[in-house]
Amino acid sequence: MSTFLLSWRCLGALCTALLIATPVHAAKDPDKEATRRVQAQLRKISDEKVVLEQDKATLNQELDTLKKKSGEMESSASSANKRKAVLEKETEALKQDKTKLSEQVEQLKKELAESQLALRDTRQNLQQETSQKQRLDQSLSTRGKELEVCETKNQKLYQYQVELINRAQNRGSLSALLDSEPVLGLKRVEIENILEEYRDKVDKEYIIQRNQ
Repeated sequence: MSTFLLSWRCLGALCTALLIATPVHAAKDPDKEATRRVQAQLRKISDEKVVLEQDKATLNQELDTLKKKSGEMESSASSANKRKAVLEKETEALKQDKTKLSEQVEQLKKELAESQLALRDTRQNLQQETSQKQRLDQSLSTRGKELEVCETKNQKLYQYQVELINRAQNRGSLSALLDSEPVLGLKRVEIENILEEYRDKVDKEYIIQRNQ
C-alpha cells in the first residue's frame, strides 16, 4: 500500500515539473501536451508498478521458501538436539558400563593373583606331602622288613622255648633236674604246673607278636 501511494506522489511531482518546464508548448496547446505527458508518465508508472508487483511476488515466494527452510532447519535442529541428548545419555551409560567393567577386571585380576598364590601354596603342600608320603612309605617298607626279621627271630625263639619246655617236661630230664637240685624242695607236680604256665605265656606272647 505504501508503494502505491509513493507512485502517485511521484506522478504528481512529475506532472508539476513538466508543466513548469515547458511554457512554449503550453502556450500553443497546453491541455493536450499536459495530457500526453501525464499519460506517458502513467504508462511508465504502470509499467513500474507491474515490475514492482512482480518483484513483490518474487520476494513473497522467496520469503515463503525461506520460512519453509527455516521451519525445516528448526525441525532438523530440534531432531539434532534430541539425537544429541540421546547420544549424551548413551555415552554416559557407556562410561558407567566402562567403569563397572574396569572394576570387574580389577577384581578378576585380584582373584586371579589370589588363585595363583593359592595354587602355588597347594603345589608346595602337595610336594611336601608327596615327600612325606615317600618317607613314610620308605619307613613303612623298612619297618615291614624289620618286622619280618623280628617275626622270623620270634618264631625261632618260640621254637627254642617250646623245645626247651618239652625237654624240661620229659620225665627223664625232670627227674634228673630234681635229682640235681634237691635243695629246691619242689615237687614234680609243682614243677609241671610251672612249666605249663610258662608255656601258656609263651604261646600267648607269640600270638600277640604275630597279630602286630
